[in-house]
Amino acid sequence: MGILQLEFYDMATPEEIKQAKSLLSRYRRHKDLISELEKIENLAPKQRKAYNAYVIANQAIERSVRLIMDPDIKKAVQMRYIEGVRRKDVVTHYRFLDPSTVDRRINRGIESVANSLKFFEG
Repeated sequence: MGILQLEFYDMATPEEIKQAKSLLSRYRRHKDLISELEKIENLAPKQRKAYNAYVIANQAIERSVRLIMDPDIKKAVQMRYIEGVRRKDVVTHYRFLDPSTVDRRINRGIESVANSLKFFEG
């Protein structure tokens, strides 16, 4: 008898996975913009709108990365996107693994992030 797998929400589509990767790729830039905008005492409406959007996007990314179940996948994604480590340096960190294995971990992490983002969007 096989294991019953329950799906409580729809899986992310290829387009949603692409969007999640884009958000992950912009995470560090958004973090820097948030920091700079916080230094401005009175934000203009356009700045306030951008600030709020960056904060919401980054909080969603942080939550989604925390929800990655596999610790090796989570670490690879954290290094690559949250810490901003270059891909080749992430591969070097996992020197005993084939680079394609590291890439698969990162891609699985991106999929997990996309699924979490989709779930929390409602």
